[in-house]
Amino acid sequence: MGWIILGHTFLMPQGIMGYTNEEDIKQSPLNSDTADGNYAFSLILSAQNAVDTFFFLSGFLLSYLTLKELRSRRMKVVAAIVLRYLRLTPSLALVMMVFYKIWVYFGFGPFSVIFRDSINRRCDGSWWSELTYTMNFTPFDSDKVCMGWSWYLGDDMIFFIISIIILPIYHRVRWLGWVTVLALTGASLGVTAWLVIRYHLSIYIFDKHYAQYSYYAYSKPYTRIPAYFVGLMAAWLLDDLEQRGITRDTIVKTALKRMSAIAGAAVAAGLLIFITFIPGSDFGENKNSWGSVANVLYIALSRPVWAMCCAAITLLCYYDFLPMVNGFLAHPYWTPLARLTYGAYLVHPLVIKLAAGRALQFYTFNSWDMAYRWSGNTIMAFSGSVLLWCLVERPCMTLFSPARKSQTQQKNDKLKPSPTGSISGYSTTTGASNSNPDVLSEISRTNSNATDFSVEKPSQR
Repeated sequence: MGWIILGHTFLMPQGIMGYTNEEDIKQSPLNSDTADGNYAFSLILSAQNAVDTFFFLSGFLLSYLTLKELRSRRMKVVAAIVLRYLRLTPSLALVMMVFYKIWVYFGFGPFSVIFRDSINRRCDGSWWSELTYTMNFTPFDSDKVCMGWSWYLGDDMIFFIISIIILPIYHRVRWLGWVTVLALTGASLGVTAWLVIRYHLSIYIFDKHYAQYSYYAYSKPYTRIPAYFVGLMAAWLLDDLEQRGITRDTIVKTALKRMSAIAGAAVAAGLLIFITFIPGSDFGENKNSWGSVANVLYIALSRPVWAMCCAAITLLCYYDFLPMVNGFLAHPYWTPLARLTYGAYLVHPLVIKLAAGRALQFYTFNSWDMAYRWSGNTIMAFSGSVLLWCLVERPCMTLFSPARKSQTQQKNDKLKPSPTGSISGYSTTTGASNSNPDVLSEISRTNSNATDFSVEKPSQR
C-alpha cells in the first residue's frame, strides 16, 4: 500500500498543477541528467506492481478458504457475491460522496479551478459506474472515470465473480478447473499481446504511448486477470499438497530441501528486483527503445511472473522454509495496518489531490520533496482509513457478516447433542474464523486484508 501511495504521490499532482522543474524529470535537449535516466526512478514507476501483489493475495485467499467451504457443503455462490458487494460498497460510496460533493469546495489558490474541474468533469457522468463496479467498461476511457484509482476494485470484483464460479468446477472435476483457468489465462495473454502490437503500446509514461496503454489495456480486467489466477492456482497447489498429507507439521525439512528452498526464494527475489528496475532501460536516453517483442514480454508476462514469485515466497513461508521472512511477514503488528488497507486505498488520492488543489505554487521535484510528501500522504491516508473503519467498515462487517448467525447457532448447538462437538471454523463468504470476529473480512474484503501473510494454522488463530 505504501508503494502504491508513492507512485500516486508522483503521478497524481501532474493532473492538477505539475512540477516547476519538468526539465529535471524527463530528458530533453535542455538537460540530459534527468530523473528518468536514473534506475532509482523505477522505484516510482514500478509501484503499479504492488497492485498485482494484491491480485495474487485476493485470488489465493479466496481459493484456499473457499475450497474448505465447498468440502463442508456450505458454499452459496449468490450469497457470497451479494455479501461481498454489501461489505465493500458502503465505504466506496461514502468516499465518492465526499470526493464528489464536498472535496470540490476545499480547493484554494491558483490551482483550485483545475482541481474542481478534474472532479466534476469526471464524476458528473460516471459516478454510478463506481457503485456497479463497471468503471472499467463504462466509460471505456479510464481518464473519464469519477475515481480513476477505483479501477482496481472493478477488476477485483469481476475476478471474484469469475473465480467463485470456477472454484466449484475445480472442486468437482480438478482437471476441468485447471483447463478452464489456463485457457482463460492464455486468452488474456493473447489479447494483451495483440493490443500491444496493434496500438504500439509502451511503458514510457511521458508521451502518447503510455496514454494509449492506459486507454486500451492498463486497467481492463481481460488484461489483468492472470496475476489473480496465479493466486488461485497457488492455493490449489497448496491444498493438493495438504490433501496428500504434506502439511506444515509432517513435511521433513532435509538439508537438500532447505537449500533448494533458499535457492528458489533467491530466484523469486531476483525476478522481483529485475521486474522492478528493468523499465529504466526504456527511459532517459533510451526512451521508447523497446520494440514490440520487449513490450509484449513486459506488459503481458511481467504481471503473472510477479505473482508467481509472490506465490513461491508465500508457499515457502507457509512450510516454514524461510523462518526469518515468515516471521517478518506474519508478524501480528501488521494486522491493524492490513485491516486499514482498503480504506487507505480509497482515501489516499483524496489527500494527494487536495494538497495539490490547495498549493500556492508548482511542486519542485526532488528526492527529499518526494520523501516528505509520500510520508505525509501515507500518514494522512491511514488516519482517514481509521475514520472510515469506525464509521462504515466495521459496522458493515457486523451487519452483513454471516458469522453473527453462525455464532448464534453455535450457542444453540451447545444445548444440543452433537456428533462432533464443533463446527467448521470458516465462514462461507468471509473465509474467516468464526471464533474471531476481527478477521471476518479475509475473503469479502481481500482488498483490505490482502496484506495479511500470516501462515498460522486455523487452530492456532
